[in-house]
Amino acid sequence: MKVLVSVLDWGLGHASRTSEIVSREIAAGNEVILAGSGRSLELISSDHPQLRAIKLKSFSPWFTRHLPQWVAITLQVPKIVYYTYKENRDTQKIVEREGIERIISDNRYGVRSNKCESILITHQTTPTTASWAPQTFNNIFARCLSLWINKFDEVWIPDIAPYPNGLAGELSNCKNITARTKTIGILSRMNLTERHAEGTHIDRLAIISGPEPQRSILEEDITKIFEGTTGNNVIVRGIVSDKQSKTKKNGIEYIDHCDAQQLRDLIDNADDIYCRSGYSTIMDLWALNKRASLRATNGQAEQEYLEKRMEKYGFKKF
Repeated sequence: MKVLVSVLDWGLGHASRTSEIVSREIAAGNEVILAGSGRSLELISSDHPQLRAIKLKSFSPWFTRHLPQWVAITLQVPKIVYYTYKENRDTQKIVEREGIERIISDNRYGVRSNKCESILITHQTTPTTASWAPQTFNNIFARCLSLWINKFDEVWIPDIAPYPNGLAGELSNCKNITARTKTIGILSRMNLTERHAEGTHIDRLAIISGPEPQRSILEEDITKIFEGTTGNNVIVRGIVSDKQSKTKKNGIEYIDHCDAQQLRDLIDNADDIYCRSGYSTIMDLWALNKRASLRATNGQAEQEYLEKRMEKYGFKKF
């Protein structure tokens, strides 16, 4: 079976978790073709260099240091709608040209086709908006999004259990979803790695992720925290580059990017971990039975919700 796998290019989380799906499809004997753009495509291609990749441009949002993310996204809704329909037209061409029999799309609502089985991966079937927004506004937003979600044949929800007992909580409430839904367990690049013998002990490890400028803002804040401490401190910057760059400054080791095994080795040997409350990062930590100090991106309602929800599972806020 020919399978097209595409991921959203909003940070590296979507590519990170979808890498395991690609491995499953390959193990099942399917021919996998990757489709995407930017850092996400670079990451998933680095995990599976033997696979062919097709450029399928997605909407790239802009963010600033001065506006909450929900405000920035709201201002860009018309552009998001345009790009969703554009990527759907481009997807139809790929399906016909390549003879695609199945599509697996991680949060790209336009990457689907009526000519083959189309599967959406998302943990946000009922996404939350701004934390202060009235429930009526959230309900309207969720219903609008469900119009896109329900065009897929099936929705795969990466979680430890169906709503309401999973990690995603209210985010995975499927009350407006008519497409078939399935909880598929934790998706993590860490599931593709092995536990090595104990390596270099790390007192504090920071895993930086997310789109700019939020990625740089978190790196600056973490650096300030680590500079006031002793011990072995490491910051994984979440920057994909041709060469893995390592530098050391003021007692902190900076690593631009790690492959899955290298990241697991760092996490396994770290006492304290600092990171965003992004869902893919949480799944990576859950897969390794590790807990962390979380910080939501300011104004990103999903991360703010997860930051608070994960307290019940032993995570904490910093």
